[in-house]
Amino acid sequence: MSSVKRIISGTISGIVRNFINLIIIIISLPIYLKFWDVELYGIWVLIFSIVGFLKLPIFTYQEYLQYEFLKIGKSNRFKFSKLIYGSIFLTSIIFSFILLFSIIIFEFSFIMKFLNIDQKYFNIIQISIFFILGSEVIAYIVGVYTRALYPFNYYPKIHWIGSLIIIAIPVFQIISLYYGFKIIELSIITFVSTNLINFIFLIYLAKMLKKENIKYKGLFIKHNINHFINSFYLLFGNLITLLKNEGSRLIMVPFVGAIQLAAFVAMKTANNILKQLFNSFTNSLLIEFSAYINKKDKKKFIKSYIFLTSILSIVIIPLAFFFQIIISDLFLLWTRGKMQFDNILFASMTIAFLIMIFYQPAYLVVKSRNMFFEEMKISIINSIIFIILFIIFIQKYSIRGAGYSLIATEIIACIYFFFYANKWLGEKFIKFDKKILSYCLLDLLISSTLIMIVAKNSDNYLLIIYIFFLYKIFFGYLLFKTIFNKKYLNFFKKQNAKVN
Repeated sequence: MSSVKRIISGTISGIVRNFINLIIIIISLPIYLKFWDVELYGIWVLIFSIVGFLKLPIFTYQEYLQYEFLKIGKSNRFKFSKLIYGSIFLTSIIFSFILLFSIIIFEFSFIMKFLNIDQKYFNIIQISIFFILGSEVIAYIVGVYTRALYPFNYYPKIHWIGSLIIIAIPVFQIISLYYGFKIIELSIITFVSTNLINFIFLIYLAKMLKKENIKYKGLFIKHNINHFINSFYLLFGNLITLLKNEGSRLIMVPFVGAIQLAAFVAMKTANNILKQLFNSFTNSLLIEFSAYINKKDKKKFIKSYIFLTSILSIVIIPLAFFFQIIISDLFLLWTRGKMQFDNILFASMTIAFLIMIFYQPAYLVVKSRNMFFEEMKISIINSIIFIILFIIFIQKYSIRGAGYSLIATEIIACIYFFFYANKWLGEKFIKFDKKILSYCLLDLLISSTLIMIVAKNSDNYLLIIYIFFLYKIFFGYLLFKTIFNKKYLNFFKKQNAKVN
């Protein structure tokens, strides 16, 4: 299978998975609110936010391993064996420590009081965290196996099968609600169903590893401990992402309470619709993107990041603009009118997402080269700024402050990712084209301004739609003219000549 076919297959599987998952989320929220009140649903969301923080070291370690497997390539089976089995052993130890830590730490009630949680939920949260954490014990082994198989071009197949798991678990949870299950019972159902499904998937993955002749050669404890220590650089890198999601929820709870938290999460979920579709593509592209750089394939590298920026300007931004117009009515229908929608907050989330897509080419370079030290520096700076701004803005602007903080954080991340990516590309490969990036940046600024104007004038947006429509036609023509100029066409001809 060619790289293009793999990207297409991986993208389609991601889109299908995210689309079905999105349908489940859309259906599940009204069902949750039918059987539970908003406060109880807010506690359920909070539990997953806490678990997200607790399992961050394991998630980061496995992400680090993925990039190591991609760097090794498929030719060195021995190196694969050294990483796979030792990392599984280390993951088991780390998981045991996390589980023990969670049991001890939540024995102290001051943590619950700090999060502004009613005392009647203390034991429920403690028990549920134990089961939700334990539900992924087999999934961590599956995670190592799947990442090890990516360089062998199994990504599309694994993604299709993995989609069934992601879809199945929420279905079990929704069915359980009809039997009157509350948080603890639902946590137990999640624990049993997740481990059972992942065990079946694990057997399948083990057969694939055997097929690729990757055999057990030892644990290589010292070697894998060094890799785990190196993954701590990525830990800081993932911290900012977690802070923008689960972290913002935990910080928000003491200021706005569980009910406002539930409304924020619902709006964030709706805002993630476009993000999930886009991630379906970039997750597939990352693996091929790494191969383009390894092979010094300038032609495919340039085409891939031009395609990314074009998708942002021509597809994602228009979808985001029109989604902003219709979302308020859809949201009220979706939540049965039990949650209040904030146009400004949603627009801020959308703008932050668009900025993230804009620096995606630079992000892919940093990720594919496993530049964990640079990521750590970006994350430390971003985390500090995010926490400070979030606390200040949430008190001054209430729930809208979360959106303003996200925009500021993404702007800072954008600057740093492009700085480090361009620095590496200038020394090792080929730099991004400044002209194309400048055009796309200008488009991002103008489009973001129009999205915010629509949010503030939700009852009188026909003129703004007309202006946006004319502007996008003009910009599309300008971008098309820039991409298909003689400079790029001649460059691609030279690259073809070198290959031939």
